[in-house]
Amino acid sequence: MITELTFTVLKYAFLLLLWVFVWLISRSLYRDVATFSPRKSRASRRKERQARKKAEVPAPRRAAAAFAPIHRRRRRRASSRRRSRRPPSRSRPCS
Repeated sequence: MITELTFTVLKYAFLLLLWVFVWLISRSLYRDVATFSPRKSRASRRKERQARKKAEVPAPRRAAAAFAPIHRRRRRRASSRRRSRRPPSRSRPCS
């Protein structure tokens, strides 16, 4: 016959094994749900990314840009607008 100590050890080992299986199943289900759950919207991800960047990098100094001549600033803005309005160039096939 099995002694009482052996029976108790086997009983608790079996119980521990069952709990390990329950933990593995719950971990697997959690990973499946996390994998197939919908992602956050682009706007919220962008906000989080910007918040992280602000926390990492100090704000840039803009003192020099504030004293730049007005006509130069306007020229830069106008040229950037022109570039964005221009339709994309299409390459012609070589004959």
